[in-house]
Amino acid sequence: MKTAEAGQGEPTPVAAANAYLLATFASSDGLGIDRCVCSGRPRRALKTAQELRREFEAHAGDGVKVESFDWRESSSTGLVSAMVGFRFTRVDPETGSVTFISGTKHEWRFHTMREQGISGGWKVCRVEAPALCGTHIRC
Repeated sequence: MKTAEAGQGEPTPVAAANAYLLATFASSDGLGIDRCVCSGRPRRALKTAQELRREFEAHAGDGVKVESFDWRESSSTGLVSAMVGFRFTRVDPETGSVTFISGTKHEWRFHTMREQGISGGWKVCRVEAPALCGTHIRC
């Protein structure tokens, strides 16, 4: 039973898109991203997640949290959109004071699909997101 649950999708398109975001940016090692992507086209969604993660880690550093708001779902097409931004935490090494900086939020679109079978549920097939560099982070 554990094996089926490990690859099972999410109960809704919004949950699938949110799981994709969290697995890409909140997980320290990207674990769980494979369960969020469509099995018919895993390479495209996995590649996008890996590229986003690589670019993010190279320029953003530690202390970053992904934030998503204003989720919208088109029930007939599986298209989900949200405003996505990042919250940065900076610690002054001399004083220890903490500063929180929230970046500008931008729309991301997730193309989801409901898969059938033992590993069924909603999964992300494609992501339309603005470039991280110059939009969400300085590079």
